[in-house]
Amino acid sequence: MNYPDKWLRLLGIPFLAILTRHIGDPTPLYDLLQKSDYYYDILAGLVITALTWEVNRYWIRYFDERYSWINDTFQRFTLQAVVNLGLTTLILISTIMLYNNLIMQRGPSYNIHYLFVIDVPMGLVFITFINLIYAIINIVRTYQTQISHYEAQLRDLRVQLADAQVRPIVFPEPERVGKKNLVVSKGSAMVPLSTEEIAYIYKVNDYSFVKAFDNQEYLVEHTLDQLTQMLSDTEFYRINRQMIANIEAIKQVQQKEQGGFVLQLLPPYTEEVTVSKKKAAEFKAWMER
Repeated sequence: MNYPDKWLRLLGIPFLAILTRHIGDPTPLYDLLQKSDYYYDILAGLVITALTWEVNRYWIRYFDERYSWINDTFQRFTLQAVVNLGLTTLILISTIMLYNNLIMQRGPSYNIHYLFVIDVPMGLVFITFINLIYAIINIVRTYQTQISHYEAQLRDLRVQLADAQVRPIVFPEPERVGKKNLVVSKGSAMVPLSTEEIAYIYKVNDYSFVKAFDNQEYLVEHTLDQLTQMLSDTEFYRINRQMIANIEAIKQVQQKEQGGFVLQLLPPYTEEVTVSKKKAAEFKAWMER
């Protein structure tokens, strides 16, 4: 998921770096501004905060692709808490000790007590808060996507009711050729899925997703070009560059004014599915086989 967090990071990283520098230090700001070490501390704080934030952001996006906050709440919470907080602790301890003991060479003047009582706990509090913000954004956007999906279904239903006089096209049972099963992924598990259960396969960015007739979604490692060669050419058709569809999933075909077709699929797809004018004749011949 792409997060709209540009300004959150640009403002949050300096704010946290400055805040953590002043926590636990009663020295007046006027006196701090006259010390060169203060500016080195702020610079080090910016680097450490940015590194910690980006590492957490990377793993948040990694877990987004594998575990849903809606459907896999406990597993997602546990893994993200262990990985992100664990990595944050390691980064804070190693970078703060490196900075104070090796770079600044503060020696006895740097009290290790502050590291484990102030620096690390405060860093974990801030990172927990940041992870919470990203989780809220993820959940809100997931629900917005679902709402958009339901609205699209409602629009399709209204179109079907308005065009009730159009007789749905019924296709004969195709002959079975090609692979009978595909190995797909659901979360961290791989499962064999019968091709008879596949309604369509669609591409999002560089990933291929399988939509089953029971409305379940899976991830498959093959590209659409590879899948076109693996699947039955009587049962499946490469609709366009983004989708392969099972003939049983095509419930209605409508002619476009400029040529080509608009397909209605079941389970419904969130976007309009079209067959280009160039492929229209080939598609119609495939349906009639």
